Amino acid sequence: RTECRRWKGRSSLSRMSAERYQKLLALNFDFVPLASGWRARMAQLREYKEEHGDIAVTKQQNQELAGFLIHTRKQYRHLQDSELQSQLTEERIQELNDLGMDWSPIRSRWQEKLESLRAYVAEKGDSRVPYDYAPNRSLALWVKKQRSLKKDGKLQPGQLTQLEGLGFIFDIYADAFERGISKLEDYKAASGDCLVPTTISDQELVMFVKHQRNQYRAALHDETSSMTKERRARLEAMGFVWNVETTTWQSNYKQLVRFFNEFGHTNVPRNYHAQQLYAFVRRQRELHKDFLKGRTVVLTTEMVAELEAIGFCWSANKARWNERYEELLEFKSIHGNCHVPDKSEDNQQLASWVRNQRTQYKKYRRHDVKSTLTASRIKALEELGFAWSLRDQKSKKQLSEHT
Repeated sequence: RTECRRWKGRSSLSRMSAERYQKLLALNFDFVPLASGWRARMAQLREYKEEHGDIAVTKQQNQELAGFLIHTRKQYRHLQDSELQSQLTEERIQELNDLGMDWSPIRSRWQEKLESLRAYVAEKGDSRVPYDYAPNRSLALWVKKQRSLKKDGKLQPGQLTQLEGLGFIFDIYADAFERGISKLEDYKAASGDCLVPTTISDQELVMFVKHQRNQYRAALHDETSSMTKERRARLEAMGFVWNVETTTWQSNYKQLVRFFNEFGHTNVPRNYHAQQLYAFVRRQRELHKDFLKGRTVVLTTEMVAELEAIGFCWSANKARWNERYEELLEFKSIHGNCHVPDKSEDNQQLASWVRNQRTQYKKYRRHDVKSTLTASRIKALEELGFAWSLRDQKSKKQLSEHT
């Protein structure tokens, strides 16, 4: 082939002759393989277009033909740059254009995705395409890619302008904070505070509030955190509570003080109408056990002092005894005596407790150390007119009826 080019150029260095040239032609020798290769590829492209309607060949479909298109586009770019050599001719360019050649498929695909995003914005009202967007998962990946390109400074000015025209959100974290703040403002306007319960239907707001507290704690410990001074100031200006457990504790404690002022003790019964107060009392006893062991708990020395100032009972057993005693006291106020029926349907727990007191009393009389009764408890029960045996109870009942 080299010798042929020299011979045709009338170079004296060529060893090609007319005789040799004719012999090679007789053998169908291809002196210009690029030309024959081009014709073969174009024939393949025509077949592909007849089947698919375009020439957007992928590597998965035909790696060699797709590679030919990539190489041809590269040659086209070289042609645009006068300093680079290109094998493309105007005739070949026109031949490809007649087949619908896309000389910049990346740019074309970008515009297609932009139009898909435009349709999404028109339907949803924003450009927050979720990662698991089923109708068009590739759109979600494309949106994520644009954010990365913007961050790396690789997004073209024209593309940036078009995306901004759609209200594209490049900083999803800043956007999430602003949306969370807006929701929190609406919640405060309705409820009067920022203490968002975990049981509300708007779980996005619940997670936002939780995330802000986590980021606040991370910042306090000099860990990586998204909690900036500006964000902290905005939240605190709204009355945001960073330690919700302490705030909730103070609220429950105030309610317990009111209970104490009304009933004279802190033994909140299980059937009390404010169930959260009963749960609060039980929780304090559980925390106190860890507190005495020196473990880190929400319960502080100051909290312990405040509870003990109103006579809080730390022993659950003692508290249960006092709770049943209060029920017996209420029973007497209604019935005039302490004769709780052994098979009472309305007071099964109280009836069981009464039986147990009699059992414990027998142990106490035998000096059994396992007895849970103390002298002070015996005195408290006897002052109510409690009968230590069923025989005594019947006698007291008959005497009461006779009187």
